[in-house]
Amino acid sequence: MATRTGANSTRVRTILVSSVALIALLFTGSSIRSSADDRTARLNQLNVRIRTAHYELAGTVAHGLLEEYGRVLEYVHAEYARGFEVLLRGAGGREPRGAEGGAARRTRDNERFRVVIFAKPAEYHEFGREFIEGGTEHTSGVFHPRLQMLLILDQEDRDETYSVLFHEAFHQFLSRYVPSPPIWLNEGLATYYGTARVTHGGLVFDRVNEPFWGVAAKLLRARKAIPLSEVVGADYETFYDAAPMDVSFQGRKIRRREAFYAEAYTLVDLLLADPQGRQRLQELVRALANDDGSSSRRLSRAYFDEAACERLAPFWARHVQSRARGQ
Repeated sequence: MATRTGANSTRVRTILVSSVALIALLFTGSSIRSSADDRTARLNQLNVRIRTAHYELAGTVAHGLLEEYGRVLEYVHAEYARGFEVLLRGAGGREPRGAEGGAARRTRDNERFRVVIFAKPAEYHEFGREFIEGGTEHTSGVFHPRLQMLLILDQEDRDETYSVLFHEAFHQFLSRYVPSPPIWLNEGLATYYGTARVTHGGLVFDRVNEPFWGVAAKLLRARKAIPLSEVVGADYETFYDAAPMDVSFQGRKIRRREAFYAEAYTLVDLLLADPQGRQRLQELVRALANDDGSSSRRLSRAYFDEAACERLAPFWARHVQSRARGQ
């Protein structure tokens, strides 16, 4: 899911009558003025209904459902923490802003991750139009980096909601450690965590994003795969390019952004499955966490340069072909 960024600093309008009930529920002491400063102030007055060790949640879903989402977010936070243990304990990396002693300790209220969950699409999109440049159309979950806020639409398919939640919550988690992560790493890892399945005992990773494995396999068979060095070095515009490619999957043209997503995700899956690959990935994340965000693509290329990507390519191709299951 592409992350929406920024706030509309020029648009000034009155909140639509249909959104008044929503705004009243989510905010205290809000006026109906809609300047950029006023929107920011009202966002900072979220009427939080649930607090967990690492999250504070607001929204229009029922209280019990919000509690469930808080419980599940703690499950996935534990998975993030295990994956980034070195960073969380501060060895070689930096602590999250304002954290006190790592993942095992409770953060102060204003340091919890902020999450708003909406019961209805109309509420979700109206909120997005009001507070996010470009709105939330064609999405069911958005992480807003500048506000460090996660917006989620509660869908009828709970598994789909969890998938979006885990994907976007990873973006939120990583942003606390890495100021400007390379896109392939951010989206590849977020897609990996988005495959987690909720059980009574926590999360399990016993399924995959089958469409992306299928896309990657089709690209390889058609000899149209984007070189891994280009995936690793892609900037925002290149990674999210919606132009169609000259290869089809399931009756439609594959778009370049689908190819980048599929290859980034399957490459991350390969690296996590191999001890040496996992170590290299951790070294990159550690270096990124110690950077100010200005060198993320340079660091990405340094740890996964063209020669390293060429060496990885045949292993990646076999990995994709073995997992695509005939897609």
